[in-house]
Amino acid sequence: MNAFAQTTAPLADAALFAAREVPANLISAIRGHAEADPTCRAFTFTEDGLEPSRVLTRGDFDTAVRTFAARLQRDGLAGERALLVFEPGPDFVVAFAACLFAGVVPVPAYPPEPHRMAYTLARLEAIVADADPTVVIASTLVRGFADHMLAGAGTALAGLPWLTIADSDGLSADDWSMPAIGAETPAFLQYTSGSTGRPRGVVITHGGLMANLRMSAEAYGLSERSVFVSWLPQYHDMGLVGKLLNPLGMGAQSWLTAPSVFLRNPARWLELVSEVRGTITAAPNFGYDLAVRKTPAALRDRLDLSSLEVMVNGAEPVRRQTVERFQAYFAPAGLRPGVVTPSYGMAEVGLFVSCAAPERRAGYLRVDGAALEAHRVVPVAADAPGVEVTSCGIAWDDSEIEIVDPETRRPVEEGRVGEIWLAGDHVAAGYWRRPEETAATFSARIADAPHRGDFLRTGDLGFLHDGELYVTGRRKDVVIVRGRNLYPHDIERTQDASRSTLPEVRPGCAAAVAVEVDGAERLVIFQEIDPRKAAGRALAQTAATLRAAVADAHGVAPYAVVLLARGSLPKTSSGKVMRFACRRAFAEGLVDDRMTVLLCDRLAHGGDDTETVAAAAPTRPEAARLQAWMIAWLARELETAPAALKARVRDDRGAVPFSALGVDSLIAVQLIDALEDALDRALPADVLHTHGDIDRLTAFLLAG
Repeated sequence: MNAFAQTTAPLADAALFAAREVPANLISAIRGHAEADPTCRAFTFTEDGLEPSRVLTRGDFDTAVRTFAARLQRDGLAGERALLVFEPGPDFVVAFAACLFAGVVPVPAYPPEPHRMAYTLARLEAIVADADPTVVIASTLVRGFADHMLAGAGTALAGLPWLTIADSDGLSADDWSMPAIGAETPAFLQYTSGSTGRPRGVVITHGGLMANLRMSAEAYGLSERSVFVSWLPQYHDMGLVGKLLNPLGMGAQSWLTAPSVFLRNPARWLELVSEVRGTITAAPNFGYDLAVRKTPAALRDRLDLSSLEVMVNGAEPVRRQTVERFQAYFAPAGLRPGVVTPSYGMAEVGLFVSCAAPERRAGYLRVDGAALEAHRVVPVAADAPGVEVTSCGIAWDDSEIEIVDPETRRPVEEGRVGEIWLAGDHVAAGYWRRPEETAATFSARIADAPHRGDFLRTGDLGFLHDGELYVTGRRKDVVIVRGRNLYPHDIERTQDASRSTLPEVRPGCAAAVAVEVDGAERLVIFQEIDPRKAAGRALAQTAATLRAAVADAHGVAPYAVVLLARGSLPKTSSGKVMRFACRRAFAEGLVDDRMTVLLCDRLAHGGDDTETVAAAAPTRPEAARLQAWMIAWLARELETAPAALKARVRDDRGAVPFSALGVDSLIAVQLIDALEDALDRALPADVLHTHGDIDRLTAFLLAG
């Protein structure tokens, strides 16, 4: 049995706790592991995905954490919130743990991105306004450009004091004292990702955190002997709780690298697993697809993935074809069947809700599609027409999963889809300083059975079959792309803001929805326009500019831009946009009689032109060869015929921005990496933003 699989009995298989009970909180766990073996590695960080750049032993980590915690305690910050703004790296882990040790409530946040400063700064300002922190703790790098960043910030952020973990003022680890905390004491605030409008801070308590770690350790079979490998962002549940706090509590080793390392070279993830003999790792579904696409067979055959016990697949819908393709492709590298484990989780429970039992890591059910749309579950034969849904496993520990009719608040009958409700010690305490929303979401009661206590309403739809949970969709309007939650109202605000350059855009007449294309969730935006105000702009130019605006602000390029005539966007009688109607209309080919579609501009324009271009790598910096190579490379990534893309890279105004072509943040970093390899030179990380079209980028590359 592992360290978190029991709650009161002494551990039998860990010398560390030979005479002690399972720790009551993460502070006690970290301290206990450090005292038992201070020389054992805790975290190893690698900047390139392979070579260690910094190693923290248990003892080093404990000393650094207590030293900075002493500074926070001396400043009287116990009980206050601290905004954490760090690039990926070891300093974030030290700062986060130091806050816990000091009784300060950390509020992790994505750092502002220089090429999207306005949008990311607005998101940061919104979190500051909601969390009301008294201090900002930042890395030396972020602190270095803070003055420049704050010049464009509001007063809430600009007026806060800033610290780095080097600011210990001569204090030592011995100056630290254990804070007074209990199971109900807030441990940290976890802001739901994506929104700049009204972000909500989920209050994770110390007791809830430990319950979450116990459940995931039991479900995935974790112990001190586990070796974690992660490239996931450190600021949100899957990366933070799953791959930082879990190994801290277990006393296990963890190897960490930045998300950019994976995005530039997805194969590096599995190279690291192979090199360090990793036993557990995780990624959203898109990560498994990328790893197959971007790992050459010659490299695959040099990997040894036989050490892997669990590969968590979560944060977005899990696709059977993805799991089976990944398993088949990496089987020659020693990947055992059943290692990829579909899972379900959410910020409102810290992270973990369910996963399959070890003997059945990936289960699937084929059901009638029409019946499923009517919220009925009708299994069909494997070779019959239907929809395949993936099992996300079972509830663990003493947690409960109930499928409830969201209107009547009564459990649904067997074979029906309903809203997923959760109960258990792992459920968060609620939303920070939002009592009404907390009551509505976290204190739901089942009709006619109030004695069963409070349930969390997830907003997700699903059903139970043979005791296993299947997630089928969402009641909430959230678009999930590559594991990121994008909020439609944020995207629609960006569309409205485009009126400064596109006066034909009609205000308040935008919709952003998720659609499934080729087994993946894609973003589609709808926009009413008035062509009379377009100043001669072609519809395609309007669509390209809208796509670029959304890609620049949110890092995801819309798969399709649908331009509508005045009055065509579906709305309720009260004027509310009907996103569901937009989604259905797109799925049915935009033949809705209520819509007058002026243009549907999709990224894939290949048609019958399926030529492939294997342009020679631009080893000689000639403009024509360099651009031919970039067009061929981008066409492959955008799944577009090269000839079609070549026709789109320029219009009558000149070169079209990369973002308007569909180059989002993921494709951008991969193009930079490919250019660096081809040209054998280092390039700035923001080169595609500062030289944002093929002509300007070519000129820059030739000048260098």
